[in-house]
Amino acid sequence: MLKLLYIGNSFSMDILEHAVDIAHDLGISDIKIGDMYYPSCSLKMHLNHALNDEAKYTYYVNSQDGWVETKDVSISAAIKSDDWDIIGIFPGTGDGSIHSSSESYERLPELVDYVRSLARPDVKLVYNMTWLSEKDNPRKELALYNGDQALVMSMISDRIRENVIASGAFWKVVPTGAAVQNARNEPVKISRDGYHLTLGMGRYMAALTVIGSITDKDITKVKWIPDNMTEQERELAVKFAYNALMDPYNFK
Repeated sequence: MLKLLYIGNSFSMDILEHAVDIAHDLGISDIKIGDMYYPSCSLKMHLNHALNDEAKYTYYVNSQDGWVETKDVSISAAIKSDDWDIIGIFPGTGDGSIHSSSESYERLPELVDYVRSLARPDVKLVYNMTWLSEKDNPRKELALYNGDQALVMSMISDRIRENVIASGAFWKVVPTGAAVQNARNEPVKISRDGYHLTLGMGRYMAALTVIGSITDKDITKVKWIPDNMTEQERELAVKFAYNALMDPYNFK
């Protein structure tokens, strides 16, 4: 069984919603995904919750037939709840953290050490590239640069190279942020509220990126789609996700 746990926020909920179904469609019949949700949780917030062993997260688990929810769970309890093969970390901005600033990554090594202290010795860690709000709904970080998404995503990519990849602590960077930015170069709707992904194509595209990244499976072979999507949307989602996987730091 492939076991994936995310320490995340509402964005991790977006990217994982359709991940099990996509994995099944690619022939991965035995998969379990866990997602720890705390609103807008940043790297520093994750670390503080961990060091204080605070049961602040809602813990979702999906292995076959949908998500099962458990409230008031700590990071330590979730990690110890199973023998996870892969643990993902998703950054947020709930404390004012800015993804394009190196300061937001300063305590990432401590979070990595904490996770590794509780997980199996050969656990693989992944870091999830975030995405930005729509131009007409700019959050703080995008507003600092006059709504220039491509510029800020390029800055975030540089910080990831410097603070995540260069650390050697992570097996992979999951480029969902690149997939979202690719979609924004086309006349398609990718956000449901200016920030979070649409329940159909947006979440589907993100899940394709996650599963493609952690399994190296060919996502162009995925035919399953949720009921709220069209075949044309599937083709576009595959294109955006595939391009992100092939070239995660060159948005197209």
